[in-house]
Amino acid sequence: MRTAGPATTPAETPPAPATDTTGSSYDASGDTTGSSYDASGDTTGSSYDASGDTTGSSYDASGDTTGSSYDASGDTTGSSYDASGDTTGSSYDASGDTTGSSYDASGDTTGSSYDASGDTTGSSYDASGDTTGSSYDASGDTTGSSYDASGDTTGSSYDASGDTTGSSYDASGDTTGSSYDASGDTTASGDTPGSSSLSSASSTETSASVDHVGGGGGGHVLVAAGCRACFTYFMVPKRAHVCPSCGGRLFHLGNNGSS
Repeated sequence: MRTAGPATTPAETPPAPATDTTGSSYDASGDTTGSSYDASGDTTGSSYDASGDTTGSSYDASGDTTGSSYDASGDTTGSSYDASGDTTGSSYDASGDTTGSSYDASGDTTGSSYDASGDTTGSSYDASGDTTGSSYDASGDTTGSSYDASGDTTGSSYDASGDTTGSSYDASGDTTGSSYDASGDTTASGDTPGSSSLSSASSTETSASVDHVGGGGGGHVLVAAGCRACFTYFMVPKRAHVCPSCGGRLFHLGNNGSS
């Protein structure tokens, strides 16, 4: 009779010490393609697809989303967030619309741009909500303009047919650069500091002598004789070239009196 020997068990291999994964990325077809982790093993970033979906997202130490972007069709495609979870940037479409916008710590818009047809396409704002830049069209018009902290125009450019196409201004409202035509004439010139002098003026487009010369945000303006509407109309919108009242042509003048 055979006596059984003592029972044996297979030798056990002790587990390897745990190591924290700080990054991963794969495919061909181990899938994933993305993801990063902090020292605690929490996800700080991810991105995927082919079709693990997601394609975007980043997270802070608390697990809150600080950025995202998606599609094919997880939608979104944009957005960034601050430590409080407030949106600091966004952009979208196909057709989640928006395509633009940035925000400050108070949630106020500091930039925007849109269309297809959410319109706008431009604009930037300061901490007070005042416009510091704009540009538009298709047909929200404008296409240009920049402003200082006082709301005064420091640059402009237009057309299709808001005219102008050029001009820049200093803190006193004097023209420091210009360029025009189609047919606002000029095409180049920049004013230099000094006193304005004008003893006579003539143009094939202004058959009358000078009525008066005025200063302002658009520089100096030569006004058709006998029509006060000329001066008023030009200086308020700062973009007219022909007076709607008398048809007289209006001119920027350099501080040396030249047009």
